[in-house]
Amino acid sequence: MTSNNQSSTQIRNSKLFELVKNLTNSLIAALDRPFSEDYGSWYDRVKVVIKGNPELIAKILEKRPDLEEEKLSRCVVNSERCVHYLSEGDFSRKPPHASTSEKRIEELSLFLEKLFKERDRIQQFFSKEGAKRHFEQIFKQEYMRYEKYLYSDEVTDFLLCPLQNFQATKDIELENQLAIREITQDEFHSLIETKGEKYLECESYPEFVLFVPFRTEWVDYIETTLTALRTLKKERVGLNEIYIGYSFPFKPWSPAKAPQETIWDQKQAVERYLMSNSENEKLKNLWKIVDRAKKVGYLRASIRRFNFGHSRERLEDRWVDFFISLESLFSKESESADVSYRLATRISLALENKFDERKLVRKKIKNWYDIRSKIVHGTHTSIDERQLEELEETLRASLLWFMNQNEYSSHDEIIDLLDLAPVELRQK
Repeated sequence: MTSNNQSSTQIRNSKLFELVKNLTNSLIAALDRPFSEDYGSWYDRVKVVIKGNPELIAKILEKRPDLEEEKLSRCVVNSERCVHYLSEGDFSRKPPHASTSEKRIEELSLFLEKLFKERDRIQQFFSKEGAKRHFEQIFKQEYMRYEKYLYSDEVTDFLLCPLQNFQATKDIELENQLAIREITQDEFHSLIETKGEKYLECESYPEFVLFVPFRTEWVDYIETTLTALRTLKKERVGLNEIYIGYSFPFKPWSPAKAPQETIWDQKQAVERYLMSNSENEKLKNLWKIVDRAKKVGYLRASIRRFNFGHSRERLEDRWVDFFISLESLFSKESESADVSYRLATRISLALENKFDERKLVRKKIKNWYDIRSKIVHGTHTSIDERQLEELEETLRASLLWFMNQNEYSSHDEIIDLLDLAPVELRQK
């Protein structure tokens, strides 16, 4: 690699730049020859040399007598200088930055692996001189990313959750770096690298993602966000997979299992979940309400069943989950008699203001309870998507009603207030 004039306004640490450039050039000189598959990848080659283990170097020379010991020794010396400078230099020491020599060696190896993979790729398309010039540009570009990471105090590991069936007009900042936003080009490329050709084969790819800072509460953040989205609108939205991304830009992402309550694997065409600008503030406020509500036992149980209903394929299973969620809101733990009547009366009082409308709601709830009982007991019953949507809408309204009851107070007290409503409102 030839020298390239660098602007001081672009490169913050010229000494580190020269150290990394010398190391890269020495590795190219020593290792830039075909290696058999049993030896390993560029990462394997680089890691062995950077660690500088004499026994491992000896094994390399034994396998590859055509390699020159002097060139390998130069790699080891340059590696030691780089790692020493990375350990002693004035870089960020805040987590998740590398804090040990072994971790700095790991980061340096991943950075160099990325360089050499890019070099292998461009050599397929350019002449020798053209590839050399192009690699110089790539080296500078990737070095700048490496340096930015080393000096940044704001970097964090994160989770990227592609939202299925979702579209928004703009990014939505929820709380403390938690955000729903468009996927970036770099993120999409990282998804492709993680999942192979999967997303390239799809007719469409996830346009919006939930970005979650990697903290101990990450599962709760994801569940709260999906609950808020599902409570806000009736259209389906969910996750299939999530990915752990790293503050260090050259570390490959890791697939992770999405929380069970957030999964929705689209099996049929449904209406797209569209977020308008006017709904963004509603979602932010609802996120805070759901976050508080999930800390309350009876609400947490109901929310859990509400979300499970979104992950079921069969209409009957979704019906049971939604109705159990509704039942857990409007029933006391000790009650076992007249359940249908109690539910119908309480729900109608909570959700409707006019007497005639309450009568209609009570009739529906009793009918829905019968459907639930038949499904649970294995009796054939017929339900369709329209009926399920109506049940879900009632459940959604009920969740919102309970979430706004004086910071949720006592569950039994809320039920008692419904039961003590004027007699004329509870007439059959």
